[in-house]
Formats: sequence, C-alpha cells, structure tokens
Amino acid sequence: MACMIDSAGGVLALVALLWLFRAELRALLVPAGPAPWRRWERHFRPGCRALLLGRGAAGLPRSVAKLAEARGASVVFSEPAALGQAACFDIVILLGCLDDLPAPDARSLMQQACARVAPGGVLLLRGGAAAPGGVLSWLLRDALAAPVARFLRDALKRLPGGLAHDAAQWVPADMRVEARAPEGLLREVVEIRRLARAPSEVVERLRRLHGNTSMAFCTSSAANRIGVSPEQLRYHVAEGVVPGDAIGYVAFLEQVVLGARLRLVIMDPVCAAADVEATLKSFLAESGAVRARPIFSCVGEQVVEPLRSLGFHTTMLGSEVGIPLANYRLCKDRRRYFRAAPSKGLEVSTECYDLDELEALNNAWVQSKASGSEVIIWTWPPSLPERGAGAAKDPAGSGLAGGEAGGAPPADQEVRRLFAYKDGELVGFVCAEPYYRGNGSGEVLGYGLNTIRFLPRLNPPWTSDYTVASLVQLLQDEGKAEYLAFGLSPFCDVAARTGDLPWLRAAIQLMWSANLEEIYSIQGLAKKKAHHCNRQGVRLQDRFIAGVPWHAPLDTARFLLLLLNGSMVWKVPGGIVKLVTTQVPIAAKHVSNAIKHMFRAMHHCVFF
Repeated sequence: MACMIDSAGGVLALVALLWLFRAELRALLVPAGPAPWRRWERHFRPGCRALLLGRGAAGLPRSVAKLAEARGASVVFSEPAALGQAACFDIVILLGCLDDLPAPDARSLMQQACARVAPGGVLLLRGGAAAPGGVLSWLLRDALAAPVARFLRDALKRLPGGLAHDAAQWVPADMRVEARAPEGLLREVVEIRRLARAPSEVVERLRRLHGNTSMAFCTSSAANRIGVSPEQLRYHVAEGVVPGDAIGYVAFLEQVVLGARLRLVIMDPVCAAADVEATLKSFLAESGAVRARPIFSCVGEQVVEPLRSLGFHTTMLGSEVGIPLANYRLCKDRRRYFRAAPSKGLEVSTECYDLDELEALNNAWVQSKASGSEVIIWTWPPSLPERGAGAAKDPAGSGLAGGEAGGAPPADQEVRRLFAYKDGELVGFVCAEPYYRGNGSGEVLGYGLNTIRFLPRLNPPWTSDYTVASLVQLLQDEGKAEYLAFGLSPFCDVAARTGDLPWLRAAIQLMWSANLEEIYSIQGLAKKKAHHCNRQGVRLQDRFIAGVPWHAPLDTARFLLLLLNGSMVWKVPGGIVKLVTTQVPIAAKHVSNAIKHMFRAMHHCVFF
C-alpha cells in the first residue's frame, strides 16, 4: 500500500511538472517540419573542404555528403578514432557521434573536432538535445518516487541517443554557437563558428576602457580563477556599424536547467554608455538564434531603462556599499591591531610564498561553507597568482591606468592581494579587483573587495580585520583609487521600482526578513560589510535582476537551483519551514492589527 501511494504521488508530481514545462517540452518533442540539417547547404560552397563523421539514421551521412557535393564542396569521411590526425577543414560535421559516449570521451571528441575547424570555418553538429538531461538529472534522481524514476530513466535510455550531452559547454573560447534548431524527437542541430581570433584581447581592452562597476573584473578572460574552467565564462562581442569594430561585450554562463537553456548574464554589458542598447540588442539577437533565454542576474541602474524598453522586468535585487578611500579613517580598534600584530606573530605580504599552500587554504575554506563548492553567481572565486617567475610579485606601481592592452599590465597583476601569515603559516588572504572610470581613459576608479578567506577559529580573532585594514592602508598609500567597494548585498534595502514584478519584490523582501542563514548568509553578509565600513560607508549602486516577465516564475526557480548548488538545495525544505514558522505569526499579527483598526474606524463613523 505504501508503495502504491508513493508511486501515485510520483505520477501526480510528474504530471504537474510536465504541465509546468509544457512550452519547453513542446519545442523538444514536436517535429520541426523539414529536416533542419538541410539548412546547412548555405555553408557549402565551391572549393570548400568538409570532414564528415557520421552515425545515426540510415543513410543520413550519405545524404549530407550529397548535399555538400551538390554545392561544389569536397567531402572526406572519417572515423572518430582518426580525428586527432586529421588536417584542418572549412567544415567539420558530427552526426550523432557524441550521443552514446560517456561525458569524458564525448568532451574529448568534441574538442578534437573543434581543433580541426579552420579559422572562419564552421562545426555542424546533429545529436540529442541536452534539455531532457538537464530536467531529469535532478528530477528523476531525487524528486520522484523510486519506481516512477526507474521506469522513466529506463524508458529514456531507449530513446534515440539516450540522455544527451550539452556539447555547447565544451566549445573553446575562440568558437561561438551561431544557431540551434530542434529536429523531431529530442534531437537538435547546432552550428558553431570558429572566430578569426579569441575574444580575450577585445574583452580585456574594453574592460579597461568601459568596465565601471565593481564587478567588471569578474568578466576578465585572464583572471586565473580557481575552480572555473575556461569554457564556463562565455562572451558575446557586439560590433558597431563598421564590421569588425567591437563596441562592447556581454559576459554570461550558459546552462540547461529544468528544461530551459539559460544565458545567465553576470553583470552589466561592458561598453560606452551610448552603446548599451546596441550591445543588448546584438546579444539578444544571438540568444534568440541559439534558442537560449537570457537572465540578467545583477545589473546597475544605467542598464535598467534599456532593458525595460526591450521588454524585460527589472526588479531590485539589493544594494552595494563602499568606502571613499580619501576620507576614510581607521577606527581606534583597527589602529590597535597594527601595534599588536607583531607580538601575535602576524604579518601581511603582497606575495604568496607557496601557491600550493594557498590552494590548500582555499580548498579548506570552500569545504567549510554551506555549499561545499565555489559559487559563481553574484560572486566569483578568487583570482589567484599565476605560477611562474614573478607571478606573485607585488604589482604596486605597475601602472593600472594603461587603458589599451599594449600598455596595461597582465590581468593577473591588476589585482591587489594581501596574504596573512601567522608564525610563518598562511592563514588567510584578501583580493581586491579593479574597476575603471568607464570614460575611455583607462583610469582606475576603485577596487571591488571580491575575496576575504581565512581559516576558521583563528587566534587572534581579529586577523581578517587586520588584513582588510592593511589593504585599505595600501590603497590609500598608492592614491590611485577613489573607492573600495564591498560588492552586492543581496536582498538588502529592496524597494519598489518602476518596471519591477511586485510578487518577486515581495518574495525578495520576505527572504531578507526571514534571515535564512543556514541556506545563504544574507543579513550576515550585509552586517560584515557594514562592519568594515565603520560608519563611513557610502551607497554606490543599487543592483537589479532582469528577465522575461512571462517566464519569471519558472526562471526564478531555475535561478535559485543554480544559486543553491550542491548540498544547499536540500536545505531549502528546512528553510521553508523556518520561513513559515517565523513569518506567519508576524503576518497574522499585522492582519489582526489591521482588522482592529478597521473596526475602530467603523465604530468611530457609527457613533460620531
């Protein structure tokens, strides 16, 4: 009986989920008319050379080859095992080659195929759509009853291609997905272009010229962030009227979550103020072509109006504070730390003496947190020194105001780092990352304090405060930066704004007041930043989250799943219980008071 009830509950849950995701599933399951791969003929031209690796439907590789040859292209057939020795081709075609492989083998084959594409060439891919795997890897594992999960998992394995890989996540930095289209039952075709050069040089130049928010360095292509693979952070570079003239870029993560392909934009577009709308339109056009829906996870007020004009909701997410370095004065306690530090065996250094020790400390810090892994939404892992001669040297005086790529220091050396040692052992470190005036001068406006990481239960307990105070003193002595920004305080001081979603704003305000510290340290983070400001802080920017209003309810759930990665997801039920137990009595009290005021008003009207 219990098993039957369990199964019935699972079936009802499945039906509800299928109804919720009906739009996404319709795009995957409904045939798209004529085979989309026939659109590839526009890539075939006389004299071009194509390499074809094919599996799947009977005769499909030969059909594609005939299509190419009819347009004047020459076609070479190959086996996946021989791909590593192949020359470069104008076009490389993979037909169902990745579907049956384990993820490591599929990734290796995908990377080899990308390497065989000549600059300006294209990789054409036909295979299983990744969205079913994105839905079911979470739902089937834990959300449904075991009998239902086993049945569906077995059924899906019998589908053509089984649970598909998301091959787009393995595309190297110098390649860009240009188009994606569904093809019948759980399949898709993808077109991936190799660029003439990787976008890193353009990104670094534009970041120094126009990156005027404290999160700008999060978009750096050369930040050497621990725990972030090179393929994770993607870029869309927008061009102006003149072809090849880059006017701005958008940095984003692309993931398939609960049936939808999302492009999670990590901050404002990096461009001149006059080019914001053009950069956004260019990015949205590409997102539409690859069937990905954008969510702007943390943008400033200067982007709100252009996003609203393009049909996005813009709901306030939180605020940011910082300290004006020219006027900031250390309090009495912090001045005392400087005097007491030598007797406690404490010292700070701009150089890390052992990078292995630094990685071990960072890993210990990560494991001590609720998520147990690095979080790459609203914050980023630290930018560590590069290994090699001179990589960890003090960058002071290296001239951050270079502006152009040729006269600026490497991105690694833009970061201000201080490493705290106690009796010769590394116990913590801080990282401050630069942002610029944004007027094209390349001059530093301030630094964003992205990282404060220390071992737990240190003695003396003020070791981290001492290190941050030393960083403030270092920046004041340099005299180049105006602000030290402390980054986003999520859900802090959220208020109604034009173009927001009232229900989402109310949910954000409720999460702030509930103070669910065991899931995400919201109020604790804001208090720590206020502590470092020492009543001398200034409000820098309000931050907003933006998305398509129609998809906002489900996209909010998807966004929370990405934010609460790993073990934190399973703390949500406990957080909901706490939310109900703490907020329902408060809400009931407000309702009771409102009713009392209403009756008093009615009594006053009747008798007077």
